[in-house]
Amino acid sequence: MSPSPKFNSLSRRGFLMGAAGVAGIAALGPLLAACSSPASGEAVTSGKVDVSVWTNDKNYPAFFRTRAESLSKEGPYDYKVSEVVSSDIWTKALAAYAAKSTVPSLMGIEISQFSRFMRNNIAEGVFADLSGKMGAPDDAFIAARVDPYRLNGKIYAMESATTIATTYKRVDLWDKYSIPATDTWDDFVKVGGEQNKKNGIHMGLLGSTDAGIFPNLLFQRGGQAFDEDGNQTVDSPEALEVLQLLHDGVQNGTFALTTDLWGGPGVGMMKSNKIAAFWQADWFNPFYLVPNLPEQKGLWMIENPPVFAGGGFPTSVSGGTGFAVTKDRPETEATLALLQDAYGTESGQIERFSVLGYLPSLKSAWEVPEVLNKEDAYLGGQKVMDVYKPLSTQLPTQQQDLRYSDFLAAANIAVSDMFAGKLTPKEAQKQIVDKLKK
Repeated sequence: MSPSPKFNSLSRRGFLMGAAGVAGIAALGPLLAACSSPASGEAVTSGKVDVSVWTNDKNYPAFFRTRAESLSKEGPYDYKVSEVVSSDIWTKALAAYAAKSTVPSLMGIEISQFSRFMRNNIAEGVFADLSGKMGAPDDAFIAARVDPYRLNGKIYAMESATTIATTYKRVDLWDKYSIPATDTWDDFVKVGGEQNKKNGIHMGLLGSTDAGIFPNLLFQRGGQAFDEDGNQTVDSPEALEVLQLLHDGVQNGTFALTTDLWGGPGVGMMKSNKIAAFWQADWFNPFYLVPNLPEQKGLWMIENPPVFAGGGFPTSVSGGTGFAVTKDRPETEATLALLQDAYGTESGQIERFSVLGYLPSLKSAWEVPEVLNKEDAYLGGQKVMDVYKPLSTQLPTQQQDLRYSDFLAAANIAVSDMFAGKLTPKEAQKQIVDKLKK
C-alpha cells in the first residue's frame, strides 16, 4: 500500500474540505462580526509566554519552535510553542472565535481560505493589523504574496512562501521516450497526447474532483476569478481557454486522473513510472516528492513551465499559507515579535528556505548567496534558483474576494463533471458563473 503524503494529506486536501464547509460556517458570520478575539488577563511583556500555532501543516509549528528557541535567548520572552494541526483548521478556528473559546496565537490560513475571514470583516475583528509591523517594510516583500491578505487596505497575515509554479520532469522518462521540448501549453497537450498513445505515459496527474489547477492556470493566462471591485470574471475568454485546455488534456491522455491526488491513489500513480511530468509550485518537492517517492531521488528536475500563446505570465502561483496574529490576547505582542523574526528578517526567510524548502517572500533574501547557490539533492543537485529567480519578478497575484471559497467549491463540481464528460468546457464555465451569481 502506498503511504499517504505527510504534508498534502493535511494541507491540500484540507484546502478542498475547507471550501466545502463554507455554508455551514456562514451562520456564524453576524456573531463573528460582532465579537473580537477573546482576552484573558494582562498583556505579557516579558518572561514565559505560551504561543499556540494552528495550521494544516505540522512543519510550520516545528519551524516557529526553532525560531522561538533562538529568540528566547535574546529575551525578553521565554517562548513555549504548542500546536494544533488539522485538515479543516479554518472551520475550527472560525467556530472558536465565534464561541470566544480557546483560540490560536498564530493562525495559519491557506491563501484561498482567507476569503472566509473577509466575510463580515471577521479578520478585522479577530486579527492584529500587520500593516507596517511585518518586521521589514511592507514593500520589502513580493507584492503578489502580500496583496491576497489585505482587507480594507490593511494586512492581516504574512505569507509563508512565494509558491512559483514550474514543470517537474522525470528526466529518465523524458530521455527514455525522447520527449521533445514544448514552449506553449497547446504544444504541451499535443505532445502529451502523442506520448500517451505511443508509450502509455502521461505528462501530468490531476485529481478527478480537484479543480485547484484551474484557477492557477487562469492566473498564468492573465485572468482572475474576481476583479478588484468584487465582480466575478469567470465568464472571460481566458477562463474558457483554460477549461478547454484541461478538457483536451484529459481527453487525449496528456493528464491522467486519480480519485485522490494527494492521498494513496495519487502516490500510487506517481510510483507507476507512467507520470513523466507534474505542474506545481515549489512546495511540491519537499512536501510531496521527498516523503512519498524517496526511490525517485535524482530522477526529477524543474524547468520553466509552458506559457499561453495568447498572453499572460511566464508562470503562476499555486497555494500558500498566511499566518495571522490573534489580537487582544495576553501573548499578542510576543506572538507578533515571533512572527516578525521568523518571516520578517532575512535570517528567518533563509532558514525557512533552507530547512523547509519554501521560496522566500522577502525580496532581499533572493540576493543572498546561500539562497542563490543552494543545490537540491532530491532534484539531482539542481540549483533551483536558476529557474525560480528569473520568474520571481513576473508573478501574477490571486485577486482575493470574500466569495473566493464559493468559487472554488463551484469550480470543483463543474470541473469534475467536465472531466467525467458530463459537461463541455463552455457548460462548466456557465455552471460556475451561475452558482456565483446565486
